[in-house]
Amino acid sequence: MFAGMGAGKTGVAGTLFKDLYDRFECNKALVVSTVSNVVATWPLDLQQWGHLKDLTLTTLREPDTKTINKYLDVQWAKKQPKLVAEWTKKHGAGKVPALTKEWRTRWFDKERARWYRAKSKEDTHIHLINAENFALLCAEMDDEHWTYDLVIFDESTLFAGYNSKRFTEFQRIAHLPSRVVLLSGSAFARGSEAVWTQMWLLDGGKRLGTTITEFREKFRKPTRIQHVYEDLPDTMDRVKAAIADICIYIDPTKHMQVCEDIHADKFITLNVKEAKQMQQLEDELFLLLDSGDEIEPANAAVLSNKLRQFANGFMYTDKEGAYSEVHQHKLKLLAEMVDEINAPVIVAYEFKADRERLCKLFPQAKVFDKTQAMVAAWNAGKIPIMLMNPQSAAHGLSLQYGGNHLIWFNPTWSLELTEQLEARIGKVRQAQAGFKRPAYFYRILDPSEQRVLKRIAERQAFQQILHDHIEVEYA
Repeated sequence: MFAGMGAGKTGVAGTLFKDLYDRFECNKALVVSTVSNVVATWPLDLQQWGHLKDLTLTTLREPDTKTINKYLDVQWAKKQPKLVAEWTKKHGAGKVPALTKEWRTRWFDKERARWYRAKSKEDTHIHLINAENFALLCAEMDDEHWTYDLVIFDESTLFAGYNSKRFTEFQRIAHLPSRVVLLSGSAFARGSEAVWTQMWLLDGGKRLGTTITEFREKFRKPTRIQHVYEDLPDTMDRVKAAIADICIYIDPTKHMQVCEDIHADKFITLNVKEAKQMQQLEDELFLLLDSGDEIEPANAAVLSNKLRQFANGFMYTDKEGAYSEVHQHKLKLLAEMVDEINAPVIVAYEFKADRERLCKLFPQAKVFDKTQAMVAAWNAGKIPIMLMNPQSAAHGLSLQYGGNHLIWFNPTWSLELTEQLEARIGKVRQAQAGFKRPAYFYRILDPSEQRVLKRIAERQAFQQILHDHIEVEYA
């Protein structure tokens, strides 16, 4: 089910499981989602529905990373000498130091995977696990140990990468669950190949191709750049026709009265010196900062990232995270906007350096830590400024009670993350909470960031076409 953010997908999925459970068709379900959804959204949402309150939950998370690693270190210290002795006897001592770290990593992952497999045997109705740990769980699973009748992929775009470990591990055991459900509010935001991976989770490739190569041969064509493909003129039409029978899309704004979101862009202006520096970096792939640090992007991708850093007012100077500030235009404009809004506000940032700079600018700000406690504090109006990285906190949260203002310190390339984070306080969430007020979204931009906005617009066009078709077919 692909439905707009805030449409109640969690409640629908919980109801589906309960109906199957009551009919003795399903004993246990596994929900795979983001950390914030696993820790906060699912436990809270199920408690809000009277018919789902009795469902018991188990969160498959390691109790404490430091404790687990300390225990594994002790066990590894006991195991390592034997492994080294065996290797030395066969191959000589020269290669042992290089392989010891690799052995340790593999052994750690295997032990953690066994822990998840043991935890999966707990007798509760629904087990919750984040996508990264799901790959570990699948690694140790087989027909004998698998205990789930229903797998729910909440935010199925987490599996949009066809070569990701979580996707390839599930492919190996895809025959084990009898039912699979996909939930997402932005399933088509990453383009056609991301649609293929998500549909594979449902049908094993029956509709769009069993492999990514087969999908590309049917629906895409190679470009002049090696390993880069583009859609054919009829790709979207054929994809939407192929998946319409197993997908539905629901737009919640068509079923409730909402106040439309308000978007506004605020632009900064670089001075002559800064504009010349930015142009020099783009033209020559080299820039000497006033701090004496040299910036030399290795390729176009690195250059693009460096230009975005410059637009924000800083540049990383080494791989360890050190940075040099080049201007404060965005910070000053942000401070003015926060004063003018004079209400709780979420500030979305991307770079760690920006987080540090924002914390210095706003000592009263809180960095979102994915906990239920911080969600509750924000919704209670106790946090005036909350700093959020969309990559770690964009999915599933209900933040509408705490405010209706969000400022993008810089735009992100990802349409999915843009839509997901804005939906945390957007028009649907505001209407659900009973507020008759719009949500305000601001972007602080340098003119050079127009290329990011163009990319987002292209993704929106592709997504809207698929949404419209699936919605019509369902109706």
